[in-house]
Amino acid sequence: MSPIELDIIQTKEDYNCFLLLYAAHADYDFSDDERSFIKSKCSIEIFEKILDHFENLSEYARLQVILQNKDQYMACDQDRTNYFDSIKALFNSDGEYSKLEKTLLNFLNHLL
Repeated sequence: MSPIELDIIQTKEDYNCFLLLYAAHADYDFSDDERSFIKSKCSIEIFEKILDHFENLSEYARLQVILQNKDQYMACDQDRTNYFDSIKALFNSDGEYSKLEKTLLNFLNHLL
């Protein structure tokens, strides 16, 4: 993976946006409600920057970005709790908490 792909994450807000985008794509349906939810958690500039980058990455590269930045932006249990609470809220934002979303949450819980 090129350093450019990892350098996109510069702040906690960037990391949160990227993680939420990753989660929102779990069921292969990035709904308007999910899009609005993520926009409510970061600035429009960060959302557009991270989304543009996110869409140009493979699934493997997306996961690598999350893992490579985990130690810096998920440094304590409170950070981890906050991220997972945001992911759960995102999954409920479109009124449909799918089996794929539940599976992804379980996967991320073990991975992170």
